Amino acid sequence: AMTRKQRCEYMSRLRGLKKNKLLQLRDEQQQLEAEVKKCLATMNCEDSSSSELCYAVHCLALEWDSLRTENVELMKEIHRQERFQSLVQAQTIGVFADATKDSDTSFANVYPASKSSLWGPTPHDDDGWRVKFPNGEPSFHFHPFSEAEFNNVMQNCDNQFYSKSSVAGHLFGWTVYHAPLTRRLDNSLVGHARLSARVCCSFDEADAAVSPSKLNEWPLVFTPPNWSYSQRSGVSIQVLQSFAVDAHVLVCNIPGPVHTRYFQFARRQLQVEGNGKRSFTSSLVLADSKENVRNRAAEEPHPDVKWVNEGGARIKFTEVDDATIDVHCDTWASCEDELHARNLFIYWAQFACRWSQWMMASKLVEAGD
Repeated sequence: AMTRKQRCEYMSRLRGLKKNKLLQLRDEQQQLEAEVKKCLATMNCEDSSSSELCYAVHCLALEWDSLRTENVELMKEIHRQERFQSLVQAQTIGVFADATKDSDTSFANVYPASKSSLWGPTPHDDDGWRVKFPNGEPSFHFHPFSEAEFNNVMQNCDNQFYSKSSVAGHLFGWTVYHAPLTRRLDNSLVGHARLSARVCCSFDEADAAVSPSKLNEWPLVFTPPNWSYSQRSGVSIQVLQSFAVDAHVLVCNIPGPVHTRYFQFARRQLQVEGNGKRSFTSSLVLADSKENVRNRAAEEPHPDVKWVNEGGARIKFTEVDDATIDVHCDTWASCEDELHARNLFIYWAQFACRWSQWMMASKLVEAGD
């Protein structure tokens, strides 16, 4: 097994190679852009009808576009390699749990957690399997979701955030948008929170901080009334299914006199915006299915377990320049009353502020080293 020093040296070399490759690509891009500008300036001074000059500019533009596309593909490959490295490192330090010890994966990153989960399906598990919890909470029979169900839920989540809201105010450096309570036809309430901020942090630093996060560091989409963050360590999160390296189905159990429980779909998407800037979006969406509802109804009643099926969180990080990103947070969840909705908003705002403070602190520690 690799020693801690060897792992650190390996990660340092990996970061160095990545940084050098990015610097090389940026230098090439700047050189090409300078050549294009030079050619355009020459065209303004000389006869613009010069076919040779037009052809050269056309070739440069095509080459620049080709290099930009290649840069995007290289960045995707770098991210894939980093995630693979996190799996290798996690296995080396023994994150993969012994199946005879514990099924809880809350203290692992989602990538090794998806590999070490005891509840992964086998060819004979079409009808599902039994899911147990580490502290003796009531178990349940899980019917797996189809990939089509997963994609449909995530697409509906994406469509929900196309509309924009007006600004309501500012809170600890975050812009807060109008997102009033929604009352459903059945008289139930759904609370919303929309926040955004511009953070002095590079896109790569944000990605490197968010992607390896352990499951117990993820925000909780829903928390019951009178819940406090001091109870966070008792929450159990397990990976039940994986459709891709960044697409998973999880179950969350929040212990209490009545255990709060929900399925959540998790997805991470890396994209390139129309202006060429990179972005990645982390989405958590609560879900359920008729089969799982039917399974729970068929078992003996569990008055000490409450299932929640409406809520979600969507956090998008967009590159502004080499040292700045825009962060947009959209969250929503079903609420018992207006007080519960206010408590959820406070929790979500605290998570956003805690994250930005942690990012700034990590940059200071890094600079101090």
